[in-house]
Amino acid sequence: LPLELQEHVLHNIELPRDLAAFAATCKYWARLIMPRHVEYRVLRLYQTLLNDVLFHLASSPQLASGIREVDITQYGDNSSDTFPRSLI
Repeated sequence: LPLELQEHVLHNIELPRDLAAFAATCKYWARLIMPRHVEYRVLRLYQTLLNDVLFHLASSPQLASGIREVDITQYGDNSSDTFPRSLI
């Protein structure tokens, strides 16, 4: 399949566990799925990280296209942050 169709298929898989199962089928799919389709689905950020994450996403539109949910908190505990670990 062309890469565009592969990406389309992966964008339509909703559950992270289904993506993980798909990634476990072979190294090719694992490289395509991890981390782009796992780490970039849901972003939960403490406001202090927002600029770094937005800069990263602006430089990688393909990564940004997979985001489905964004939650930005101004106050509170940032231990529940969910964002691409490549930003650390």
